[in-house]
Amino acid sequence: RIPLDFLQGDKFCAAAANYIKPLLTKGVPSLFSDLSPLYDQPGKADILEQLILELEHSISGDGRYPDRTEKEPPSTLLWILFFLAQHYDRRGQYDIALSKIDEAIQHTPTGIDLYSVK
Repeated sequence: RIPLDFLQGDKFCAAAANYIKPLLTKGVPSLFSDLSPLYDQPGKADILEQLILELEHSISGDGRYPDRTEKEPPSTLLWILFFLAQHYDRRGQYDIALSKIDEAIQHTPTGIDLYSVK
């Protein structure tokens, strides 16, 4: 996680992807809290948003990360949506945040962590 504090640009994006993907697959609810200090560094929130949106598009399309051949568990989409809801809330885009958390709840209504974010 430490390299994400000082890497920039494409190197940051690659390192962030390598760090985030396994945690989304495992379903780590605290991922956003772990990465939230990066939002104070110029440009990193935009890179994270672009990265997570690409992952959402790929997982919701064929169930795989863009660079992998094996399918991810269905819960991966849930954790991507959970992250995006917190991301948009942090950026003040409350309508999008609410939409993402509602989508996550619709995906998995029994996910207790989802209701705490809503």
